[in-house]
Amino acid sequence: MSLSLAIVMIFALMPLSVFAVESTEGLIFELSYDGKYGIPYHMIITGYEGDLTEVVIPAEHDGYPVKEIGDEAFLYCEITNVSIPDSVEHIGEQAFSGTYITEIVIPKSVKSLGSCAFDYYSADKIAVEDGNPVF
Repeated sequence: MSLSLAIVMIFALMPLSVFAVESTEGLIFELSYDGKYGIPYHMIITGYEGDLTEVVIPAEHDGYPVKEIGDEAFLYCEITNVSIPDSVEHIGEQAFSGTYITEIVIPKSVKSLGSCAFDYYSADKIAVEDGNPVF
């Protein structure tokens, strides 16, 4: 009985973040500011310096929503899979050009794609969240 109680207490003291999905290390973020008032607004992914082939983009970073994947953010990165959260609203110019991604699902939250966002793209399937093809 006391062993069971000790195990329950250990698990109760563990932080919940152990079970949370973490974003990929190596992502480079830039804080975007409101042009009129200079107030921090949201995060932009501007690059990737990691060596993993599977990338998880977080919905927020440092308390700000991640709303953009910036121009050339993953240009010629050797990634094969990327998970894009519903917080992302814009994918920049050449954001995924020259990657090795074989399939990508673009969430419905994405309102705009920059020119050549998937130029030289090797994906077999590019689709938006509801299943309609983008190209």
